[in-house]
Amino acid sequence: MRRSPVILGIVALALVWGCSSEQVTAPEGTVSEVGDSGQGMNNPGIVTLADLEAGMGAGEKLSGPDVAVTAFTASPSALLPGDLLTIQATVANLGSATAVGPFDVWIGVLNAGFEFARVTIDRLAPGEVRGGTVHFTLPIAKFATAYPPGTYTLYCTHNFGDSNPVNNYMLADVELTDTQTGAIQITVTPSGLNAPWTLTGAGGGTQSGSGSTLLTGLVPGDYTITWGDVAGYDTPTAETATLATGATLTFTGAYTSSGDQEALRMWFEYPDSFCTTAAFLDHVTAHIVYMNPSIPSTRGFECGYDATLPGAKGAQINTNISVSFPVDVIDVGLDDPGAGTYNRIVGFNNPLATSSATVVATLDIFVLESDEIFITMRPAIPQSPPIDGNPKVVKEDFNLVSVPLGQAPGSPSLVINPAGPCPVISTK
Repeated sequence: MRRSPVILGIVALALVWGCSSEQVTAPEGTVSEVGDSGQGMNNPGIVTLADLEAGMGAGEKLSGPDVAVTAFTASPSALLPGDLLTIQATVANLGSATAVGPFDVWIGVLNAGFEFARVTIDRLAPGEVRGGTVHFTLPIAKFATAYPPGTYTLYCTHNFGDSNPVNNYMLADVELTDTQTGAIQITVTPSGLNAPWTLTGAGGGTQSGSGSTLLTGLVPGDYTITWGDVAGYDTPTAETATLATGATLTFTGAYTSSGDQEALRMWFEYPDSFCTTAAFLDHVTAHIVYMNPSIPSTRGFECGYDATLPGAKGAQINTNISVSFPVDVIDVGLDDPGAGTYNRIVGFNNPLATSSATVVATLDIFVLESDEIFITMRPAIPQSPPIDGNPKVVKEDFNLVSVPLGQAPGSPSLVINPAGPCPVISTK
């Protein structure tokens, strides 16, 4: 709903109330700005919904007549510059006595101080009906400043002082669209990958975001998209294209796996198994695995993982996860099973030799829900430096190696009882 005044362009009004008709043309640039309300009933000013609900009539409220707006339409409901808007309205006396005027019936824009048309009726007998039609052509010149795109609420009302204000008005919405802009669809593949991007637009403006999205109301011109890095994926090259007026331009960032890389990931009992089903009270085995290590042995690792119920956000989770290790360890990570939060800050008493897939911990998941369960790996809390959003692996000299997560950002690591296709996006 717009509150700014509307500047009148080339307008043709064809009014038919009863047997009379009238043609009116207003010159381009005329401003139908009538100031604040309360300047007299022939000049209602900025009319609000509260005004309409209270009734626009002044003085004594007569109980016999009941002047009502019985029909009010505006078509089409969506308009472009140059389109013809047709507004139709009907008023009738639904009461038992004649409505003796004169009184006004008019059509305007709510909260804008703008009228399309106004007629004066001298009298309206019980059961008598009057109707009218307004034709309004949206100006093409200076469209963006005269009519900002958006939804406008039109009203039809009258100022006869009857005792039933409920039926004294009707509303109709119209949507104005500016064809001087366009849209850009940003699509990231594989689906669900929350890859970052930066869009530099016409005039040098910059907008950043992540994942697939639709941007609307953009100025036509050249746009360049730059894709951000995602662990485990090759980054697409930047692309420049031209957005035409009224068109939708599509940029697609196709991320491809960069092959085997060093990572800390999870899987169930078998390699590369990320989704499984389990009954209530089942125990499910999963592993934390150090993939493609850059070091021959490790003294420990740091990571965290959260168990959540995606179908019941915010609900307490009952499923419990216990952990064991391939060698003796000291683990100072803190867990909160009721919140589904687990942290592993682990030191091995003796170096653990690494292979292409080194199991550094085994999880026993005691399933106490029948719903879909997400288990998502993340850095440990607290996180050792460098604070880069990655888990850590301890080298034999006790220095830390920052190791990427084995799943894509925004993806769970493991899913029990998936509601559909397995949603895990692996970076391997």
